[in-house]
Amino acid sequence: MSRSTQDEARARVMEAGRELFGTRGYVDVRHDEITRAAKISNRRFYTLFRDVGALLSAVVLDVSEEVEAVLKVKAEEGAEKALEEQVGDIIERYVRLMTENPKLLRILHWESHHVKVGGRWRGVLMSTLEPLLKEHGLSERMIRVRLVCVLGAIDGVLMDWREGGGLKASEVAGIAVRVSKNVFSLASGKRESDPGHTD
Repeated sequence: MSRSTQDEARARVMEAGRELFGTRGYVDVRHDEITRAAKISNRRFYTLFRDVGALLSAVVLDVSEEVEAVLKVKAEEGAEKALEEQVGDIIERYVRLMTENPKLLRILHWESHHVKVGGRWRGVLMSTLEPLLKEHGLSERMIRVRLVCVLGAIDGVLMDWREGGGLKASEVAGIAVRVSKNVFSLASGKRESDPGHTD
């Protein structure tokens, strides 16, 4: 099999996996459904991926890289803004991306825990937000505290929306941004104002 044929088959399998995992979830998808959707044989599937879990890992990493690229662009666009505004813009973009693409949300937030790359969405947001916080002189501990609070709030708001808790998609980003601004407003002070800060 030529390299381009193998790459083409892999792309079709990745797309089929993304669609099926995003709509039905890892547990409810069998490899024969993936091969049917990708129009490849079972044998070809197993030359590309060890098993369905390996495909899910590849899909999660692919989606993570895609989302991270979008957030990096957003971070660069807001480089001249105040910290709270930069963080708010990045979180708003992330939440809008998830609510506009529920399949991405399902893959990153709920299906990824089935494989070793689980929780990748946290890493995507942290890799974008952490450098901003370091630039503003926050201690490692205070960065972790703020990120844990904000990531938990984002996950909760998105879960409430996905489970039909009454939030409209248009409200989710605004709520997530308000929560993040409340948490990150603490970051506008000097390092010395961090409770328990010692160097």
